[in-house]
Amino acid sequence: MSNHQLNIEELARQFHEEGYLLLKGVLSADKVARLNQAVDGILAEEPESLSYNIYNSVERHEEIASLIDEPAVLPLIVRL
Repeated sequence: MSNHQLNIEELARQFHEEGYLLLKGVLSADKVARLNQAVDGILAEEPESLSYNIYNSVERHEEIASLIDEPAVLPLIVRL
């Protein structure tokens, strides 16, 4: 887990103005690799397509579900 400190109020303002956030360096490289593997696994279960709309990914893989209460971003999610 990262010791990254987030400026919650500034990020909330940015999110409401721009509609998205990029949170670089918040998740560890290991966590990002595990999430990428989870997404790859979910996509492997889908019919081949030029684009994918993946529904219920939280239910489909525990690694993605673990983002719900990820300590590095939970205060920001609660604020938003």
